[in-house]
Amino acid sequence: MKRYSIEQSDKQLLGSSANIHYVLRFDRAAAHLIDIQLRIENVAGPIELYLPVWTPGSYKIRDFITNVGDLYATDGNGKPLRIEWLSKNRFRIEHTSSSSTVELRYCYFAHERSVRTSFVNRWHAFLMPGNFCFAIAGREYEPYHLHLHLPPHWQSVATALSPVTPNNTDILGALNYDILVDSPIQISPDPVHHFSAAGVLHQLSILGESPFTIPWLIEQLQRIVEVEAQLFGGLPYDRYVFMLHFFPDSRGGLEHARSSVSGWDPASLTDSEEIQRFLTLLAHEFFHVWNGKRIRPIELGPFDYNRENYTSMLWLAEGLTSYYNDLFLYRCGFVSEKSFLRILAQERIQRFLEQPGHRKMSVADSSFLAWVKLYRSNADSPNRFPSYYLKGSLIFLLLDLFLIQKSGGKVSLDTVVQALWQRYQQNPAEGITEAEFIAIAEVSTGISVESLLSQWLHTTDPLPFEALFKGIGLQLTQRPVEPETIELGDTHFTMPPAKVWTGMTLKEGKNSVVVEKVIEGSPADVAGIGVEDAIITIAGHRVYTPTQAIAQFARHLHQPVSITGSCDGKLYTTQLTPEPATEYFLEPLSNAPDQARHCYHRWLERPVRHTHSGTEVLLRC
Repeated sequence: MKRYSIEQSDKQLLGSSANIHYVLRFDRAAAHLIDIQLRIENVAGPIELYLPVWTPGSYKIRDFITNVGDLYATDGNGKPLRIEWLSKNRFRIEHTSSSSTVELRYCYFAHERSVRTSFVNRWHAFLMPGNFCFAIAGREYEPYHLHLHLPPHWQSVATALSPVTPNNTDILGALNYDILVDSPIQISPDPVHHFSAAGVLHQLSILGESPFTIPWLIEQLQRIVEVEAQLFGGLPYDRYVFMLHFFPDSRGGLEHARSSVSGWDPASLTDSEEIQRFLTLLAHEFFHVWNGKRIRPIELGPFDYNRENYTSMLWLAEGLTSYYNDLFLYRCGFVSEKSFLRILAQERIQRFLEQPGHRKMSVADSSFLAWVKLYRSNADSPNRFPSYYLKGSLIFLLLDLFLIQKSGGKVSLDTVVQALWQRYQQNPAEGITEAEFIAIAEVSTGISVESLLSQWLHTTDPLPFEALFKGIGLQLTQRPVEPETIELGDTHFTMPPAKVWTGMTLKEGKNSVVVEKVIEGSPADVAGIGVEDAIITIAGHRVYTPTQAIAQFARHLHQPVSITGSCDGKLYTTQLTPEPATEYFLEPLSNAPDQARHCYHRWLERPVRHTHSGTEVLLRC
């Protein structure tokens, strides 16, 4: 059997042949249906086929076979062949005829709009081949060809799959099944935009109405590519596709070896902070080109598409990436130094500390249980389960600071990442273990980190924010949210705080306010308020919206306030004592020593960008 590989260049597929062909037709696109013909040649005897039950990068069993229908098999002469189901996603085709060809016909209902599932309508299509392309057991390392028969108005095809004939996307190829699964296809009446970054061709395809101009988007993508590529000394591909989805309620992304898919609700992109979060997503998914797709836990490639692939190292695949997506937001110049520290303090550390789950489960265990925890989260999840994205990112933040301080700025987390990349290039077929990751970190930096990382990864002990921030001249502080002062001409008055701490998240219900989440140990929890309870009155006042509820709580800070609630249609009364909301800040220590200041500046160094006119420091705030 050939060794696992997700590497492919367009040149390798030009003029290639294959014995496995998928033919996709979209005559019924208005009904969200894809009609598929799978032709398998060189068949001698029975064959087994299976459809993945999950998508790499998204750790949840999704059973794509649910959307397959009208399955029918024949030999090359049109003779019907028997299909014997072996499991929910796997079947055998008995083949004893003289023909060496098997043909399978079926349809797929593509009507789930997300970055990991296929969606087709009369206007466009987003296709995830692993949703509907059956694999032939034992033949996963053969070339696969995919033929597209498109409606006339679908003229634009964007995908990391490679053209089999020059300048023609009617037939696309993959060197093996893993690459086919890893290569989404986006089809649109709008053009694909081409640009160069770090000397390599990139493409941009958009579904939905972009709130940004194309030149602006391309400029930001170029900056992300160039800054991230500088860390690794170049790009590991010959072509890359950015796919963007701008639809209501869309948010999230999925990484691939030569492409990424990122979705965002365009209506939310109305202020600088939300735009920064969108750029963070783009930087996150692009960093997966190296970390997650190539540098990866040993369990994540080659894949078993028939069941869960457990790993306790998603803190590496997602935690490291999450730390760097913040760092690249700063290194690209999308945010100032002050804004970067605010993001770390309030959107990362504060959110982590305010969720009790980090005291209940280690990040290694949360990774292993991602299949039933992160991707099946509920209202109580913050109390029981720490996100390996969030805690993982903070572990790598602290590791970065630790390495910089121990070495006096001579090495950093960048040093470790570069060593991990060298390891992949030496052995791309095999991922790494936790022990190997620690060994690479220690050898590349000359600093012992095993005991420290073992504690951070495998226990629920508090993370040492105070000590490591102190070493770079910063302190983590917590202050109440200040009331807002309004000035009208010569008059000014103070508004109640716009935020209060009750420990519950509220949403608008029918003539009431409904509780979404309750943090364990919070004032709401102490008051006995539960998820899905309705809040009817606060301090005798009827409330209909979360804003009204917050305003009532803000008038009674530190005071027990009476609440009328409803559970299962029955009223109850209780008392809740609201507290002032607080915010976290990373602020300079007074009289920080020179060594600490040196480490701070080493941490927040920005790279330089070489241009035709000279050298440009990347700073755009």
